[in-house]
This record gives sequence, C-alpha cells and structure tokens, in this order.
Amino acid sequence: MELTDRQLSILSYIIYHPEGITRALLAKQTGISLRTVQTEINAINGQLGSGPQYIDHGKNGYIAQGFSGRSWKKYHD
Repeated sequence: MELTDRQLSILSYIIYHPEGITRALLAKQTGISLRTVQTEINAINGQLGSGPQYIDHGKNGYIAQGFSGRSWKKYHD
C-alpha cells in the first residue's frame, strides 16, 4: 500500500490526536480545503481496505481505529 505524503501527514495528525481531530483543524494544519480533507480520508480508508485499521468519524472528529505503534510504522517508514 502506498499512501501519499499528504495522506501520511493527515493520518499522523489523526493518530496523534486519539481524542479526535476535526476536519477544520486538519485542513488548517495541512493547508488544504475541507473537501480535500474528506477526499483524502476516503482515499486513506480505501487504501487501508477492510482490515482492522481505519479512520472513523465521531462527535469529536476523525479518530484512528486499530493503530498501534508497530502498525503505524508500517505506513510511516
């Protein structure tokens, strides 16, 4: 699986905010539009497939599900 640099950046923000991070804050932090954040989240989830790891959207924003330090390294390195 190949994630783009922008997708990796988005994924890392979400992982490092386990309480959740809003689309607006993600857009601000990464310098992209709200719609692009949504598009990239969909692309990331598509790349992750139907496995135990995915990005969920809850009342506090986006939350990474199923990621551990070891599983994150597989995408980050």
